[in-house]
Amino acid sequence: MQSNEDSGNKQQQKQLKAYKQQLIKNIQNLTAYELLQIQNVISQLPKQQQEILNVLFKTDIDLQKSFDESYKELDILKLLFIDEQLAMKYSIQNIIERLDSPIKQCLQLYQINSETVQRATLAQYQINQRDHKKESKCQSEVKRVQKNKSHKINLSK
Repeated sequence: MQSNEDSGNKQQQKQLKAYKQQLIKNIQNLTAYELLQIQNVISQLPKQQQEILNVLFKTDIDLQKSFDESYKELDILKLLFIDEQLAMKYSIQNIIERLDSPIKQCLQLYQINSETVQRATLAQYQINQRDHKKESKCQSEVKRVQKNKSHKINLSK
């Protein structure tokens, strides 16, 4: 019985270690803007949770040896901000629905803002592409007209 518990515990420790390594790697890859967004969310949390999160976001990250179950959800949440693929894996809406009201509002705002930024970026890209096509068309038309003019001049000589 004890050996089953030990192997389960070792497996859990292994998962925790992999989780911590992924978290550290993701945090190190954050842009300043993303860090600011996360800090905004953190500032909305209760004091005790803020302290734990602030420990995680220090540059010399040394995560606590064991996570309390009550903070598991927050850890997943942090990863959602950091890793889009993880965000797809977990249902963001599902997690948001189970959170306290101020955190929920904050995250919904974050989601709306990031979706707006994505839409704006896509729209700008499409406009740039359209402008580029118009510009190319224009340039080729100018070349065609110049070619015709030079051809006409040659004929008149």
